[in-house]
Amino acid sequence: MNRNGTRLMREIMLQPHSLESTLGCQKGRVRSFARYILRNGIGEMDAVGSGSSLNAALIGKSALRGISLRPCEPSSYQANAKIALFVSQSGESGDVLEAQERARGRERLTVALTNDWKSALAVRSDMVIPTFAENEACVPATGTMLSALLTFFHLGAELSGRKGDWEALQRIPARLGLFLRSREIGDGIGRIAHGMEGVALAAFLGEGRHRYAASEIALKVSETAEIIAMHEGTAMFRHGRLAPFLAQTPPLSELKKAVVILSCGNGNAAMVYSALDRGNSTVYEVFHGAQTANGSALALGAQDPLEEAVFAIAFGQLLAHELALAKGMPQPGTGQALPKIVK
Repeated sequence: MNRNGTRLMREIMLQPHSLESTLGCQKGRVRSFARYILRNGIGEMDAVGSGSSLNAALIGKSALRGISLRPCEPSSYQANAKIALFVSQSGESGDVLEAQERARGRERLTVALTNDWKSALAVRSDMVIPTFAENEACVPATGTMLSALLTFFHLGAELSGRKGDWEALQRIPARLGLFLRSREIGDGIGRIAHGMEGVALAAFLGEGRHRYAASEIALKVSETAEIIAMHEGTAMFRHGRLAPFLAQTPPLSELKKAVVILSCGNGNAAMVYSALDRGNSTVYEVFHGAQTANGSALALGAQDPLEEAVFAIAFGQLLAHELALAKGMPQPGTGQALPKIVK
């Protein structure tokens, strides 16, 4: 796998530094926010965002204890909870700003989670929690997405007050650095990308919080490699969503297709394998832990649930990059067809 030479890969490789900076620089604000929640007995909080920002909230909610996080798209936001957290990497997303306007002046705390503390979203909020990701020139959000996700993990650690939660959080930047530099991981992603060369339609599957990681991976693959990418839970996929992957008539039958399963070793992968016509679609299994019974599966080597989410998303970024290179894109993620909206 080529780890140098493209702007997107340089941005991917900078993520450990972005996460370390985010954890260190935002600690006081996250702690103050956690204390506000605990002091006022807040039991629920809305989180509003789109795309990668929404995925960060959907994955991050599993780390919050004692408070129910309700992630939603800006268009469906109803100002109900006493805290409204608005997530936007640029802080300038129009739909998020419109949703924020609906929440203001209704005796609730508005909080901005953004990579630009001078943005419109930050200026209009009661509280700002900044992330400290490196500036990104490419379309796909890399460090900004993972920094937003780590902020939810950070808030969970502050709310729990448990030393072990904070220690697990602090290990993530260095562990991510090892993951990104791992030859074994690089070779495994290279093999999957080689097998997916020419794929026009791909599905990324996962259960529970891994379903939201699958959503983020599908988004990155579609943005970066110009592949039609869908995401789904493995159970729902088996109930009809696999139809395009079993197509017997043109044009779908003529397309090369692939299915990537984020597996926890619970048997879901085997059920998808058995449901698909292997001659029509290729199935790849990505296992979150360090070991897997399936010798052909790629093991990401995560040691805890926080690492599982971070490593899965980084896997998706690397895979999208390699798929784009295989299609002859010299600078993945910098095409003019898709406008840059993340600062």
